[in-house]
Amino acid sequence: MATNEISTGKGLLLVAGIIGALVAWQWHTNPPPAQQTQAAQQAAKAVNPTWRYSNEMDEMTGKAAQIAALKSRSVLMLGFPYQGPQQATLILRRHPRHGFDSIVSIDRGQLQCGIGDGCKLTVRFDDTTESWTFIEPQSHDTTMLFLRDGLAFAKRVQTSKVVRIELKFFQQQPSVVVFDVAGLKGKLVGV
Repeated sequence: MATNEISTGKGLLLVAGIIGALVAWQWHTNPPPAQQTQAAQQAAKAVNPTWRYSNEMDEMTGKAAQIAALKSRSVLMLGFPYQGPQQATLILRRHPRHGFDSIVSIDRGQLQCGIGDGCKLTVRFDDTTESWTFIEPQSHDTTMLFLRDGLAFAKRVQTSKVVRIELKFFQQQPSVVVFDVAGLKGKLVGV
């Protein structure tokens, strides 16, 4: 009997140790909301979003694609397995073969939308809230969404100071990303 009691005690200690390790791992990979908020605030202090401009050569036409990119002011804090602070990026691109695109991208995560009909997401230009259609890229990349009417969107961006977009994620809560868009050069958009 004493041997059975010792075995049962060791078994219970082993189970308690495993549960403790799992709780510690879960806390490490997905910290409590208060700690996530603190990490987001620290990351936001380092944010200094300004438009970045570049040209990329299109090998098929020999002409340059013009690109303007802006990181979000807000910091996304997604849960496991995409945890850790990250910013969204707003990309405006005039391509010699593909025309004009407006794109929202993230570093990691799974944006939820559709290729064919896409999805309606809420966008706020300064004080005006509207619904815009976004679509996934043909590559099925879940870290970016294209605006159905990219040029019209870019023209709205150009006349705004702040743009907010509510993004929807797979198995995550929706998050609003905030872009300080003032100062976009007009030549790219053509306005």
